[in-house]
Amino acid sequence: MKVYVVGTSCSWFKRNDTSFIIDDNIIFDMPSGSYKDIIKTTDQNKIEAVIISHFHSDHFADLAYLVKFCMSYAEGRKEKLRVYGPKGILKKLIERNTAYELNEDERSEEEIQKAVTFIEIEDGMTFKEGKYNVSVYKMEHGKPETLGFTFKEDNGKTIGFSADTCYCENLEKIVSSSNYAFVEMTLLHQSKSHLSSNEFVALSKKYEKTKIFPVHTTDVAQKFAEENGLNFLHDGEILNF
Repeated sequence: MKVYVVGTSCSWFKRNDTSFIIDDNIIFDMPSGSYKDIIKTTDQNKIEAVIISHFHSDHFADLAYLVKFCMSYAEGRKEKLRVYGPKGILKKLIERNTAYELNEDERSEEEIQKAVTFIEIEDGMTFKEGKYNVSVYKMEHGKPETLGFTFKEDNGKTIGFSADTCYCENLEKIVSSSNYAFVEMTLLHQSKSHLSSNEFVALSKKYEKTKIFPVHTTDVAQKFAEENGLNFLHDGEILNF
């Protein structure tokens, strides 16, 4: 697996919001501002799938631009774009387009679905995307529903993505079953919706065989990661597993 790190942060900071491109053709989350960075490094016609963890703007907002490209400019595409996300993802996309785009640019469900296939996913599901068996886990982030994932190759190598969450049983399942995991570490203090730095460290010590990368970090959490020798990342890094 090749992972291009589009962003490592969350809203209000200069670093890009957390997003990843897997093997040049699968995108995990498309937050506000990510679209331009994604197309600088990736041929849009080669993007086969997008996986959305939840409907907060720092994870979902820029999906509309890729969908619009697939509808209007993607003559070179061999097949429709696949978009995986929580229940109601097509409705949420249309609501966002109506709120932020010009009225004359509104598109019907039927028009959108000619270019994009939407697949609603939920906790406990497993689906095949490319060479990966992807398992879905419900995270604990409050509303809206948030999903985390593991990507398992045929050789057994597994990479996990937590999305936003506080400490929960499914987070442990993702980390314990992964060789590598990208886990949010937003805050220094404990929260009902985000993982703290101390909880991240505890998770890393409990599952020492898993290499865990802190993402979705505030600037103070990123500084903590650097000062404490955690596997912190920078925007634009490329990892090969």
